[in-house]
Amino acid sequence: MLTTVDRKKSPPSGQIDTSLLKKWFFQNRRDLPWRSNPSPYQVWISEIMLQQTRVVAAIPYYKQWMQQFPDIETLAKAPTEVVIKAWEGLGYYSRARNIHRTSIEVMEKFTGQMPSNRKDLESLPGIGPYTAGAILNFAFHKREIAIDGNIERVIARHFQIVNQIKSKEAKKQVETYMELALSDNESWVVLEALIELGALICDKDPKCSECPLQDNCLSNLHGNPKDFPIKPKRDKIIALKREVAVVFYNGKVLVRKNSSGIMADLYEFPYLEKKEGINPLLLFEKDLNIKLEYKQDLSQVIHHFTKYKVKLLPSIYEASEVDSGFLDKFYSINEIHQYPFSSGHRKVLSEVIEYLEREGCSNSGSLV
Repeated sequence: MLTTVDRKKSPPSGQIDTSLLKKWFFQNRRDLPWRSNPSPYQVWISEIMLQQTRVVAAIPYYKQWMQQFPDIETLAKAPTEVVIKAWEGLGYYSRARNIHRTSIEVMEKFTGQMPSNRKDLESLPGIGPYTAGAILNFAFHKREIAIDGNIERVIARHFQIVNQIKSKEAKKQVETYMELALSDNESWVVLEALIELGALICDKDPKCSECPLQDNCLSNLHGNPKDFPIKPKRDKIIALKREVAVVFYNGKVLVRKNSSGIMADLYEFPYLEKKEGINPLLLFEKDLNIKLEYKQDLSQVIHHFTKYKVKLLPSIYEASEVDSGFLDKFYSINEIHQYPFSSGHRKVLSEVIEYLEREGCSNSGSLV
């Protein structure tokens, strides 16, 4: 249960009572693995993981990552495929690729030490204004602004920002208010406290009665906190339907590694956009240049990424003959597990394993 704090007279309008905020934070902050004596490396990895992942889901990934890559040097020496495999399930795999590229650049350009200034940090792949500010503030204890969605929400409600929150006008307003808040001599505590407040109290369904800043929050005073922040319109979701071929040959299954796009370096089963009224076996035979025999359908898989909702329709096929130059694209089920898969095709892989178990196949994936 969150602890409330005794509130004194609120500060003048345009300010946040940082003393009350910090008191609340120290009483209610969560015990998170990256919060104990955070190094620049720890802050960097945790912030990238948290960009599109809930804290509860990120914790096991973070702990495993730090065991596997305890420092920048270890990370830089690791093969890209190993790094992406460690990221498997977090999505947005360009972030994993950027993390790896950045670790190599830090070793080459900065003797293995994360830079302590914004210009150098933002020159590194995948490190933008927020991540740079978080590293400088949390790890180096510099008075630098870092604005995430939690802070946008807290500030927009506290000061009733009437501009769309992603607009230039709103961003400038948030920055101005943050400059005032971070004038506190423990800016790193204030910044983390505001993020925590947004996560625990000032979330989608605000708990204003528990908020240490309620007496001076304009949205609370006007009784309309859910009206803020004013959000931009969401992109329209695009529905896709794809046939997926799970092709077996001599006990091994065909997978392909993507070389470009947002799924670069990830493995997937061959797939084609569904064409109504056309047998997918014929399409796959032409695409793969392999003679196939249809076995059975597997359960459908729903996969979301960026603005797409994809329905994957996997089917089992047996190849009767494969060109020798194509054999290295076939892997045993045991081999496949060491490679990083896109989340949708990882679900398909689970369906394949269940199918093999039902059919009484060997662990190698052999069809019997």
